Amino acid sequence: HYYSRSTVPRLFYYCGSAAQTFFLYFLHDRLISVKHTDPENLVASLAILSQLGGALVCYPVGWWSDKSPHRQRLGVWVACALFAIGTTSLCFVTSIQGMRYVCVGLGVANGMYLTLETRLAVDTLPEGHKAQWMGIWGVAAFLGSAMGPLVGGPILYLSSDLSRSYQDVQYTEVGYSIVWSLSSFYFMCSAVSLWYLRP
Repeated sequence: HYYSRSTVPRLFYYCGSAAQTFFLYFLHDRLISVKHTDPENLVASLAILSQLGGALVCYPVGWWSDKSPHRQRLGVWVACALFAIGTTSLCFVTSIQGMRYVCVGLGVANGMYLTLETRLAVDTLPEGHKAQWMGIWGVAAFLGSAMGPLVGGPILYLSSDLSRSYQDVQYTEVGYSIVWSLSSFYFMCSAVSLWYLRP
């Protein structure tokens, strides 16, 4: 069924997005050597930048989608590519300014993806069963949000220095690199699975 297939890209999208659960720890461990850096405040400011980036592209992308309905999947693929590039870049960024650039890019990708992928899903709603399939589509989001941390959490834990006390645990770059790479993989799976969706 066309609409049931749209739940798979959404599942992978939320699996990839769930990696942001560890973003505060990542900033603390990666930028701990930067003086006068408060990870909590930095997360808040980066989140605002990311949301602004997404908000700025939502309307233009929606307008483009209405004008070019047959290119919606292309737009989602571009968004997934931006996601993959952005999350992979986190493995190498070591400055606050670099984090800002990456977060704006991820916000733009998020705005593009949610606008276009939602439009594709709505276009495939079967008559007489719209609420039912919207519910199933929503469950995919919940499952993805739960599955991401369930996989990433143990990876970070096993890669940490377990000899330290609970308060002093610092996760390793290897662990974060695996988490970000896995997130990129999920986004690419979302793009690939969208190929089988035909409105």
